[in-house]
Amino acid sequence: MSYTLPLPCGCTAYVSCSPDTGVAHTRVIECRHAACRVRSHVRGTKVFLWELLPAPRSVVVQVAGVTRTLRLGATP
Repeated sequence: MSYTLPLPCGCTAYVSCSPDTGVAHTRVIECRHAACRVRSHVRGTKVFLWELLPAPRSVVVQVAGVTRTLRLGATP
C-alpha cells in the first residue's frame, strides 16, 4: 500500500506501507512546492515522522514550580 500526503509546507510526501503489518517503511519527498522554505525538502530525500504530524494545539510550561497549559494561537 502507498499513500501521497500533503505536508504543511506544500510539498508532497510518498509513504509506502507494508501490506502485512500496515507499518510505513518508506517516507520520501515526492514533489517540492515552489514556496517551500525547508532546505532539506529535495525530491527523493527522507521525510522524518515528525514532519507528517499535525502541529501541537497546546504546550505545557512550568515556571518556578507552577505548571500551566497554554493553547497555541490564544492569549493567556
